[in-house]
Amino acid sequence: MTAGASEPNALMTIGRGARSDPNTKATVAELYSGLDARSQNRFPSLKYDFGALNGLLSPFLGAGFYYKTFMWPAAFWEKVYEPIIRKAAGLGRAVLERDPEAYEKCWAHCDLLIVGSGPAGLMAALTAGRAGLRVILADEDFRLGGSLLGETAPWWYGCAWILPKRRWRSSGPCRT
Repeated sequence: MTAGASEPNALMTIGRGARSDPNTKATVAELYSGLDARSQNRFPSLKYDFGALNGLLSPFLGAGFYYKTFMWPAAFWEKVYEPIIRKAAGLGRAVLERDPEAYEKCWAHCDLLIVGSGPAGLMAALTAGRAGLRVILADEDFRLGGSLLGETAPWWYGCAWILPKRRWRSSGPCRT
């Protein structure tokens, strides 16, 4: 059981019609009032999921068993076997309607790209910024902090090692 971005089984569809977004990871989706979320990869319903029977058969079905099992007749692969396996894979349905939204895009250049805003990423960004480098700090979450966000101690305890005794001032322009 997992609860982070690496959870492969908690996929859902958010939204309706042209504004629907399939294959959203439920473990990292931001909750908001009016959220329209639906489960996917269930038949006929989530409560009575026929695919759950695979759990009972899993001791007998090794990884990639279908590569050996569904070899013959060869003509069945494209018309029968492959569509069934793809449907059971759990991916949502692509939206065929035109997306009504407009999206912004930008190009950013940096001297150092840091992926992950946990304690190490924050410290690396701070150190590089103090050295005058242009830094981009990227994270999959909508809040910076990484593992610090899960701490039970007050938030400033996790940041105490970053801040020196005297007030830190930027050695150059900083943007967020």
